[in-house]
Amino acid sequence: MTARELPFAHTVELGAHRAQPPAISIVVMGYNNRQTISDAVGSILVQSVSDPFEVIVVTSGDDGSATLVRRRFPEITLVASESRLLPGAARNAGLAVARGHVVAFLAGDCVADECWISRRLDAHRAGYRAVASAVTLAGPNRPWAWANHYIMFSARLPGRPSGVVKYPDPAAHGLSLDQGAREKLGPFDQSLRIGEDSEAGRRLRDLGIDIWFEPSVQTCHWGPSGTVAMLRDRYHRGARQSRHEQVHVDVLGTSGVGLVRGFARRLRYKVRWTVETSWRYEQRHRMRLIVSLPWIVAGRIAGLAGYYMEGSRLSRRRRQAGP
Repeated sequence: MTARELPFAHTVELGAHRAQPPAISIVVMGYNNRQTISDAVGSILVQSVSDPFEVIVVTSGDDGSATLVRRRFPEITLVASESRLLPGAARNAGLAVARGHVVAFLAGDCVADECWISRRLDAHRAGYRAVASAVTLAGPNRPWAWANHYIMFSARLPGRPSGVVKYPDPAAHGLSLDQGAREKLGPFDQSLRIGEDSEAGRRLRDLGIDIWFEPSVQTCHWGPSGTVAMLRDRYHRGARQSRHEQVHVDVLGTSGVGLVRGFARRLRYKVRWTVETSWRYEQRHRMRLIVSLPWIVAGRIAGLAGYYMEGSRLSRRRRQAGP
């Protein structure tokens, strides 16, 4: 292996097999994902694909993920940073060394279905420059995990038909991009803690580049280990969304009654949207959706609690800061 420095000062170790340009580069991104990064990389390497492909792992954090990847997968390209890389920066770090005509991204806490690469390439060869993927539940097969899955991915279930989707449709996520789309899109926004994929989808829409949702390309996402873990995760996600949307502008000056009514209105909308969308695309497993309904309601309550609590905190901070 050889090493060099990227513009953003991350160490890069290039894989040994770099003579033949790959048809696709897969960028696996992880921040302190030592517990799951091996499964993510392994799910790519075991796939049977006739086309040449390369795997690039971008790790950040100090939990030893880079050391683990270096030891277990010496043939891949590793981009390592001890300081945290936000999602857009991690994507850009992978893009900087990717050589494939198509580049796809896989989060370090997910695994790829056995046909993940081949079905992506099929869609790109059909003429689509950007391809979005469906999401399945990797486990556990429990109602709280399915509830969390429906809350997060109801618009990206494998039962949804294939077709062109546009931002802000939630199906316009899990993207792979061909070279022309990447050149027009430019780099991902490195300042965002969440939503870098959504921002890319918005820009692709504005550029007139269609995103093809392909349900046979399935990314498997791990669910929470229990009800408490699910509620805690939903709460923190709600708080992050509040910070991302700067919701304190809306909360500031709102009465207590107004907040309660807003909370109830949002809760009704979100539960209804989750159930109706999941019902539409989960035709073969609707009983699973029915069983998970109490957890869906509880998860939505937890998420909105985090959303409003963080918004209130930001409002107080703004008041204290003054004009």
